Amino acid sequence: MLKLNAKQLRKVKPRRFEYSTPLVFVLDNIQDTYNTGSFFRLADAVGAQKIYLCGNTVTPPNPKIHRASVGLWRWMPWEYHRDLTPLILSLKKEGFEIIVVEQDKNSVDYGTVKAKGPVALVLGHE
Repeated sequence: MLKLNAKQLRKVKPRRFEYSTPLVFVLDNIQDTYNTGSFFRLADAVGAQKIYLCGNTVTPPNPKIHRASVGLWRWMPWEYHRDLTPLILSLKKEGFEIIVVEQDKNSVDYGTVKAKGPVALVLGHE
């Protein structure tokens, strides 16, 4: 078994895999760059196809994103969009089911959601 330390991991291109149901992350106005970097790691871990960074979300290259993502921002496909609305409309036209993560009295338990096709998971400022 090959073991790499954190410094080596930042230089090794990770293996990409995807689940049968396409998944993309849409990050809107994420203000903490460490959180943005963490979403790159999470997206890679769950096999997401792409990350869309929107609004005031800081984009790579950024030292804090680099550290938190362990360099994954270099290999995880991502795009920046200033405005969230046209991106959401475009993803809907492509057949994505839009799921917005929010804590509210009307929120639905994520464990009960049954997606029928590709999923765009929208995550906003903490």
